[in-house]
Amino acid sequence: MYLPLYPAPVKACETGEVLRLGKKNVLRVAEGDTTQERRQEMRALWRRFSSLSSEVEIVEDAALRAHTALLDSAEAELEAEDSYALKAAPSGVAMAAKDAVSLLHAYYTLLQLLQPLEDGTGSGIECVEVHDHPAMPMRAIHLCIFPETTLESVEKLIRMAALMKMTHIVMEFWGTLKLDCFPAGSWPDASFTKAEFEPMIRLARAMGLEIIPMNNHLGHATQSRAKCGRHVVLDQDPSKALLFEPDGWTWCLSNPEAGSLLRNVREEMMEYCGEGSYYHLGCDEAYSFASCPRCRKSDRVALLADYLNGIAKDLSRRGRRAIIWGDAMLDSTAWPRPYVATSRPDQKTHLALPKLDRSIVIADWHYGVTDPEMATSAYFKKEGFDVLTCPWDGRGNVEALTAAADRQKLLGTMLTTWNHTTAMMIIMNKLGGCAWCGEKYHENPAQRIHSAALLRRVMPVAGSFRRAGFMPVEYDISNFKTVYD
Repeated sequence: MYLPLYPAPVKACETGEVLRLGKKNVLRVAEGDTTQERRQEMRALWRRFSSLSSEVEIVEDAALRAHTALLDSAEAELEAEDSYALKAAPSGVAMAAKDAVSLLHAYYTLLQLLQPLEDGTGSGIECVEVHDHPAMPMRAIHLCIFPETTLESVEKLIRMAALMKMTHIVMEFWGTLKLDCFPAGSWPDASFTKAEFEPMIRLARAMGLEIIPMNNHLGHATQSRAKCGRHVVLDQDPSKALLFEPDGWTWCLSNPEAGSLLRNVREEMMEYCGEGSYYHLGCDEAYSFASCPRCRKSDRVALLADYLNGIAKDLSRRGRRAIIWGDAMLDSTAWPRPYVATSRPDQKTHLALPKLDRSIVIADWHYGVTDPEMATSAYFKKEGFDVLTCPWDGRGNVEALTAAADRQKLLGTMLTTWNHTTAMMIIMNKLGGCAWCGEKYHENPAQRIHSAALLRRVMPVAGSFRRAGFMPVEYDISNFKTVYD
């Protein structure tokens, strides 16, 4: 292979031949498998992956069966487990897939087969037959949009995540999206209007990613990092204090005004992000849960269970499932480190777990765990929940938790980036590989260099320093975490 394929396919058989491309090519796709925006992105990607030496026109063909595509003459047939199959021969290219997104995944593999011809006369495609499928159905990446986050960095992450065949992107705005229903929920001088951020929404969807909107419904109600000391709402309008517990960290579940406001936020976010199957409610690290005078008098366990079940029912009417972080559902006296359990003896939030609607998905995050057995995920699954394992940025952590999702046949994995998004982009091909391959993932020693090679093909730069590369600096990277060398 000219360069390794990312993520590594289950089966790829090379023939040693090369399909020579013309300067202009036509890829026929089945009707209904693409949109105008998707075809536009496909054309632009082809041009960049072919080093600007070749172009492709994407045309719909009613004669093709669903979820297939052809360039000239070739045949590709799905095998039993395939999500897609691809065959590149000297006569042409054929792709077949189980659905429209899988066909796009086949196309992302095809792009990586493009190579400059040795005689410098243009581009060709390495001839190969690929049969491929992911280890788990759901492969999500969680993106935080902070006041410092630039549109360029969001675009890079979207493009790399899509190329790595991720299925979902969770978008969590930390007081950085101006909502009509909640003006105090964003910084006037450090947030995006919906119109400003909308190109990122359209890009994600065009590249095959389903967007999962997210806002915190319990802890992290400040929408700011605890160590930085800000509170998006109360720093602007202290009169809204009763929406929160006394320290402002947690939403007050006994205040109906808070519940109504959060419902309005969900509605506006779902409308903005477009169709989807999930909504992430957060609910981690709820240190001050039920600490106000009214909440303290209630049955705290019932208060929490009823609150989450009510939201889950509300979301189900919209065809969506709630996702919550799992730490508050783990007894801190029963789950020692490296597991993270935040149900304290004085709160007992873990007792709400048996009462929860089983449509709720548990996002099981543990950033110090390197054992692929992942006992907490097995526990949540045994209790009847769909589970996503959620690693962060440690080499062993990512490999163990994605392997656990594969081994335990869980719903999937959700890779978290938090404030290390820039650094994690450097190893996006590893993250995508772990999510796609699960236990069968094998590290490539040139991971970081290959990731850079993919980034400059997938990201249009046009000579802009800010749009190029992983980091917004070149000389002093001391303020940017590097995951590993």
